[in-house]
Amino acid sequence: MNPKTTLMGAGALLALGALVWVSADLAGLQKGLEEPPPERIALAAQDSVAGHPVQPMSAYPSFQVQSAPGVDLVVHYRESPSATANLYFVHGASSGAWAWARLFAFFGPEYNLYALSWRGHFDSTGQPEDADSWDYVQDQLSSLSAVQARSPLPTHVIAHSYGAATAVLAAHQEPQGVASMQLLAPVVPLDYSRIQSAVVPRIMPRILTQDPPDPLGPPQQPFAGMFIDQEQMQKIWVDHAGQPYSLESPLLIAQDGVSPQWQGQLEQAYESLEMPVFFLTARYDNVVVPRRQHSLARSIQAPLVELESGHYLPLDVAWQQAAEQIQANLESL
Repeated sequence: MNPKTTLMGAGALLALGALVWVSADLAGLQKGLEEPPPERIALAAQDSVAGHPVQPMSAYPSFQVQSAPGVDLVVHYRESPSATANLYFVHGASSGAWAWARLFAFFGPEYNLYALSWRGHFDSTGQPEDADSWDYVQDQLSSLSAVQARSPLPTHVIAHSYGAATAVLAAHQEPQGVASMQLLAPVVPLDYSRIQSAVVPRIMPRILTQDPPDPLGPPQQPFAGMFIDQEQMQKIWVDHAGQPYSLESPLLIAQDGVSPQWQGQLEQAYESLEMPVFFLTARYDNVVVPRRQHSLARSIQAPLVELESGHYLPLDVAWQQAAEQIQANLESL
């Protein structure tokens, strides 16, 4: 065999081996995802949350908080003269205060309830396409300060998904007044390997900043896999999530969410928390690998309960179990 041909063949094999190795390493980033079996989806369809309407968040009173010039946050609330604590709700990406309507209906008059919407979400002003994670951290700090000025009772933070990550970053900056944190399907550090740290931040922005899906397209597009309850998933797309006020820049995750620097800051923030922290995770979470949430909860000694749900815990079929667990966690303090 020609030595040149042999050398080229060996080089091709080495290159192929390296590609397979890198691909396997990258695939490990999301290792452990579990899809709900068809029978679980069928069971959810029989008892769809969408068939049990509640008072929408827009029916509750609200107040405004200026977070930055041109950014007026709207905080919806329900206050009670017999309240002994405040519950402060933080939504996640592509969401708004509207996501907490069921939990507002669940909790009794022993709590004052407050739910903000990040800038440019729901009825808050500002441009979400210009915002990054730290803008949302500032929104939370501004609105939480206003909540505590209205009611100096102990304040318990209840946050979902990317909102849980930004709530942790906010509590790291200003822990005063936060009595506990309840994190629902929280975004946690990715714990990159060296290959992942080098590759993911370079390719993810290109993937996530491609043309966004058509807002008038199929309702299952933006939340594919995030719900077991497909009817509820389609309902919130029509009612809320397909609206311009629920869409932030893809760069929120394409830059902040995958950068090693942001990951390190998030890890430091989680490890610094001194107040009681509780995790509620979803067995069928397709956004954050549950094993990673379990690992972090163990490392910071935070109790964790896993529910039969998709990523959207506040609105999927297990929302009431989530609410009951939050109540039990609060009563344990």
